Amino acid sequence: MIRREAKNRHNYSLSNAPADASPEYLAWLKCQRYFVERTNQDAKSEAGWDELEARRYRGWEHHLALVILAVWFAAQTK
Repeated sequence: MIRREAKNRHNYSLSNAPADASPEYLAWLKCQRYFVERTNQDAKSEAGWDELEARRYRGWEHHLALVILAVWFAAQTK
């Protein structure tokens, strides 16, 4: 998927989607990436995702679960 922007700039993405996937669907998927990245930034800045200091995998899982719940709650109350 290639998007031509102003001033001869190009933005492109590679995909492993099926060959019969419509261009509209691929464009929709490309646009969804912004919201995923925005959610990750919010999780890092507002919910403490970047402050993880777990020593074991189980601690990491617990921290991740709490961050997901906190971000979900913040999104629901906005």
